[in-house]
Parts: sequence; C-alpha cells; structure tokens
Amino acid sequence: MALVIEPGTGRILDANAAAARFYGWTRAELLAMRVMELNTLPPEEVPALLARAASEEQSVFRFRHRTASGEIRDVQVHSNPLETDGRRVLFALLYDITERLRAERAVEESRQEYRLLLEDAAEAIFISSPTGRLLDCSHRACDLLGYPKEELLQMELERLMDPEDLPGPPLRIADLQAGRTVLVQRQMVRKDGTRLHVELVAKTLKDGRLQAVVRDLSARHALEDQLRQAQKMEAVGELTGGIAHDLNNMLTVVLTNTELVAQTLPADRGDLQAPLEDLRAAARRGAAMIRKLLGFSRKAPLNFSTLDLVPVVDDVTATMRRMLPEHIEIITAHEAGSLPVRGDAGAIEQILLNLVDNACKYAARASDRTIDIRVRGDRRSVAFEVADRGPGVHRVQ
Repeated sequence: MALVIEPGTGRILDANAAAARFYGWTRAELLAMRVMELNTLPPEEVPALLARAASEEQSVFRFRHRTASGEIRDVQVHSNPLETDGRRVLFALLYDITERLRAERAVEESRQEYRLLLEDAAEAIFISSPTGRLLDCSHRACDLLGYPKEELLQMELERLMDPEDLPGPPLRIADLQAGRTVLVQRQMVRKDGTRLHVELVAKTLKDGRLQAVVRDLSARHALEDQLRQAQKMEAVGELTGGIAHDLNNMLTVVLTNTELVAQTLPADRGDLQAPLEDLRAAARRGAAMIRKLLGFSRKAPLNFSTLDLVPVVDDVTATMRRMLPEHIEIITAHEAGSLPVRGDAGAIEQILLNLVDNACKYAARASDRTIDIRVRGDRRSVAFEVADRGPGVHRVQ
C-alpha cells in the first residue's frame, strides 16, 4: 500500500489500488481526505509527526488507522520525503501488521500467564535446557532447596542430585525426547547439605525445553517410618501379651502352691510364715505388673468405672520409679484426700507413662533432672501435668 502525502497539511495527494482496497474507500474518496482522518491519534498531534518525517528525523512509524467500515487496523509506515513538480511530498509505504501484533500479544499474554502460574505454583518447578542447564524455576523450588533464584539459574539440574543416588543422568532423556512423561524418585541436596527424598515428573515442552515438577516426599517417608515403627510396636505388644500370659500362668502356680504350703504347714513351723508371706506378696506384685502389661498390649475397649485417682497415680509412679534411670527423680503432688473420677485405670496409667516418657526425652542428656507429676481435677474433669524441672524447662500437659 502506498500514499503520497502533503507534509504541511496532511492532505492525501495520491493512493494506489492496494491502499484503496485496504481502507475501503475509492481512490477519489481518499484524495479528498487528510491522514488525520485515517489516524486514531488526536488530529493536533499528527502535524508534528509529519514534520519529523519531512525532515528525515524519523522514517518508520507505527499507527492505528481507521477503515471505511470503522475497523481499526495496526499499520507500520515507512515514510520518505521526495521532490516532485517542484514541491516536497512524503511517499509512505504502509504494511498491515494487525495479525502480527495480535499474535505477539497472544504470545506475551501466554508468557505472562505461564509466569504467574510458575510463580504461584505450590510445587517446585524447574525449567531447563535439553542438556539440563536451569533456565527458570518457581519460588517453591528456591524454598525447597534453600538457594536464591539467581544462584539456582547458574546451576545444572544434575548438580542438585545426590551423587550417591545418581549413577546416571537424573532423567531418562531418551523417553523425554520421545515425548513421554518421566516419573522417577531421587534424592536432592539442599544448599545446607541436607538430603531430600523427592519425586520428579518431567516432560519436554513444545519449544524443546524440559520441565520438571518436584514433590518433596520427606513427610511421606517420615509417615512410612512411623507406620513401620508402629507395626513393630504392635508386634512387640502382641509378643509381650503372649509372654505375660505365660508368666501369669506361672505365677498362678506359685500362688496356688504357696497357699497349699501355708495350709499344710505344721503349727511348730511358724518361722516359715514370714518367708511364705513374702513369697505371696512378691507373686501378687508380679501378677499386678503382668496385668498392666496385658492392659498396655491389648486392643480392648475402655472399661469406665468410678475410681480414686490418687492410688492409681501412686501405683503407676511406683512402677515408673523402678523403670527409670536412677538420676531421674519422680515427685507426685496432689491434695490430701481422695479424687474420685470416672475412667479406665489402664488408660490413665498409659497416659501417665507416655507423659513421663516425653519428659524423660528432654532430660536424657542431663545428669540430674527432676520429673514433676501433678494431678488436678474435680468431678467433671481431670488434668495431668508432667514437667522436667531442670534448666530450660520443657513442659508436657
């Protein structure tokens, strides 16, 4: 498309057939118009631009022009001054760039949307070249590995992998090049040197770059470890229950025979009564401890009844004193008198054992610590408090 324009007035002096088709006006109609009528700029701004073109200060312009149908089109104008018939005019070549700009805007919008998705993603996302050099990453990726983004983008994906867990390339490149999605589990190394168990889901983007979505599996692995430990403890509980049953049977024989001996003991052998009573007391204590073991190991419903909390706490405290190291002291504190509550004695004992165990973990490295057990409650509720009273007090309630 070509137009000949008078610089001073903006009047269109000539127009070719392509220009007439593009604008939708006939050549005669165009020659009766000025470029201000085509341009969407305010009319008062156009003369200054015509002057710049006439003085050759600027030769390439980008405008938005109206057509006869009212449509607005983007045009790029290459304008040069010419001398013709003794006067100076502007010869302008116009190119319709509407579709090109529309495509560029679509690409830019797509990039902006992708950037927003990348920045707001909850997962760690890495974008790399086909050779593994990092080109971009999400904020979550920086948080996951402890690197600032500027430092990450100077690295390769392979450098982030644990060398001991990386006998070959971090991703199956052949599968990626074939357009397949690759899912692998690896260990990555944080900036501070700690290892992370991760799952990588990688694919090749349309432009040839690689995208890897990394999910932290550390929490999952920790839960799996806890599950395995719980399964071990369940097995230990079952084994303990079986052994406790056998021991209980043995103690039953001891108690039965002790009673028989006491009944058949001659009257002149009173010197044996005290040892027999000691034997019966020891067997009863052993049977009581076995009942506790059975209560801790069994999966039985809670058996609620009205009980006095004070002797329950005193009883389990006596048991814990025998179980804990000598450097740990247990002190129980409760108001005088009984504290009736409705509950399951075995469950209460288990709660106290767990609380004491937690408190002891804090005292494990200390040479002299006191574990303080306090019971507070009334007929509606009861609270247990176990505290490590050493330096840097840790309290479990």
